[in-house]
Amino acid sequence: MTLSLNPTYDSYFWSNGELTSTATFTQSGNYQVIVENMQNGEICSNSFDFSIVQATTPSINNIITNNQNLSVIVEMSDNEPYLFSVNGVDFQNSNIFEGLELGNYTLTVKDPLDCSSVMIEFNFLGYPKFFTPNNDGYHDNWNVLGTKSDQILLTSIFDRYGKLIKQISSDSLGWDGTYNGQPLPSNDYWFQSFDGDDLVLQGHFTMKR
Repeated sequence: MTLSLNPTYDSYFWSNGELTSTATFTQSGNYQVIVENMQNGEICSNSFDFSIVQATTPSINNIITNNQNLSVIVEMSDNEPYLFSVNGVDFQNSNIFEGLELGNYTLTVKDPLDCSSVMIEFNFLGYPKFFTPNNDGYHDNWNVLGTKSDQILLTSIFDRYGKLIKQISSDSLGWDGTYNGQPLPSNDYWFQSFDGDDLVLQGHFTMKR
């Protein structure tokens, strides 16, 4: 790290031994600089004490997500006092987040000096237990929630007898509760969601009218 001062002083005395307006430091520590000016035949001086601290670059070892209670534990590679955030704005000292919602998140971990940080994505994949397609603007469509930003799932929806009702993608509005344009009755429906050839989620939900 190279530090610079106003080059108009007459003399410079850095505690690392340098004597110009700039000084280069290669180690953390406590330092001092003294500057001098000659005014009316007298030497006027001032000093400044400062510290250089080596910031530690965060390294994430593992992220443990719990889809049941929507919590996440961040395991770091060391025990430094890092700051953690899942929205990039609100940071906390704890490496545990609880009570989150279904969705895709970007975890940010930074050192307390805000010199370096690391980011990684994680998600909570899930689905609404019910929806109400009555065109009131609330829960009018059903779809899988929480896919990653680069992930598109194909979901097949079935009635209780196994009949295929609809296929939707996770980047669409979802199912509106109709079959061939006709409204289906209130009932339970089943689904399977695939990421490519892999089944990643399945279950059932209720449509209420």
